[in-house]
Amino acid sequence: MRKLYAMAAVFAIVLLTFLHLRTGPDERGIEATVSRVIDGDTIELANGDVVRLIGIDAPEKNQPYNEDVLDELRKLEGKYVRMEKDVTNKDRYGRYLRYVYLGDHFVNLELVQSGLAYAYSVNPDKKHEDSFKEAERYAMENELGIWKKSDYSDCIVLEKFHYNAKGDDTKNLADEYLSIKNECGSDMEMLGWRVRNRYGYFDIPAFEMDGGSTVRIVTGNGTSSPDSVFLSRDMPIWSNKEDSMYLMDGQGRVVLEKSYRN
Repeated sequence: MRKLYAMAAVFAIVLLTFLHLRTGPDERGIEATVSRVIDGDTIELANGDVVRLIGIDAPEKNQPYNEDVLDELRKLEGKYVRMEKDVTNKDRYGRYLRYVYLGDHFVNLELVQSGLAYAYSVNPDKKHEDSFKEAERYAMENELGIWKKSDYSDCIVLEKFHYNAKGDDTKNLADEYLSIKNECGSDMEMLGWRVRNRYGYFDIPAFEMDGGSTVRIVTGNGTSSPDSVFLSRDMPIWSNKEDSMYLMDGQGRVVLEKSYRN
């Protein structure tokens, strides 16, 4: 009889392990071992499940601070982490969407607070959105990581941000733009600059700004001139309701930031 009980116990353990491997992380905050880091906001578990850390967006490969966030996440490798679900279970790539904890440390939040990732909450997964925004404000105010002040910040100012084009935005991309002014007396050459919204980066063609001049950065297509450069996008990049605009220099440092909500 004892052998029978022992066999039943072993079978139950094997069954539970199998079910965990099949179902992956769940909303109850289960623990699992991290086997490796895939990128700045994605990890793989020992059972092969891939987990995307939600509420954040980390710099991609070849972008400033990518190696920094990878080094920080690699501290999780070989360790047990607890994972918490919000609303959505998986994304379109089959990755589990989770908040990740190492002991008392909220990994997602701490990456934002240390300036190694952007706050990036997407509907309907916004359980910790306010905390992420507060953490990002802290990183910005203290110029941590990606929020380190650009050398251009004292010269470049935002004159106008026309994120809501007249009429149908999709048919009037020439009217979606931001205008920046060089308030310093020296000429500047802008190489590798980008603008970023809440969802990603957009490269700006190389341009020059004379001292005191103004340049318009236009979403749509056109021929560059001393006072205009074009992102050559086929769709609007700025939301008419709520968004954040970051102008970043060639080193990935923030020159300007503007957030809005209507």
